Amino acid sequence: ITIDQGFEIVLDTKKKDQYVSKGRLNHLTKFSFKNLRDFFGGDHLVKKITQRDFQKYLRSGSWSIVTKNHLLRTSKTYFNTLQDAGHIGLNPLQKLKPIPLDRAREYEIFKVKEVRAILNQCLVEKNYSFLAAFVLVLYCGCRVGETKKMNWEDIRCWDKPPSVRVTESVSKKTKKLRPRTTQIPPNAQCWLRFCYKNYTENRTEKIIQIS
Repeated sequence: ITIDQGFEIVLDTKKKDQYVSKGRLNHLTKFSFKNLRDFFGGDHLVKKITQRDFQKYLRSGSWSIVTKNHLLRTSKTYFNTLQDAGHIGLNPLQKLKPIPLDRAREYEIFKVKEVRAILNQCLVEKNYSFLAAFVLVLYCGCRVGETKKMNWEDIRCWDKPPSVRVTESVSKKTKKLRPRTTQIPPNAQCWLRFCYKNYTENRTEKIIQIS
């Protein structure tokens, strides 16, 4: 069978899987499978693709290591599905392993005086949005990406007990972090009291308004 015929078989199989979303199918069609087709051609026979051919394909694009590993993973799914359906004998990518990621960068932990300097500078500039965002990240267990999507009303600083609400749309329901409510510690409350005016006037607005 050709690559295009293989795509139809794989997509039809995935459509029957209740755990595969429409977004996932759309991504396979417009990115993962599209790149494979652009390199080899839609009429290329699947059985003629070797491990070496696929490695050339990965080297052909200026993709990051994460993207290349994604293409490898989705292509393995493609070949596995065709193998299970009896269209090919073996998966040519079976022995290919993910590309090791670059060594993680080393991070330094802020000293107390450095944290205080950052927060004090927000007060000097009257930038209460950034002050609130820094406090949420430094003291309340929120991720940077989450604070950019949170509204002022998600900070329940004047409730008893004070807490921060991270909704499902904010957390994206990731594997490790799900919608949650965390308590605001006393040191964070001391800084958030400066944001009271912004909180009361912009409850339904995002904390961070710029990119």
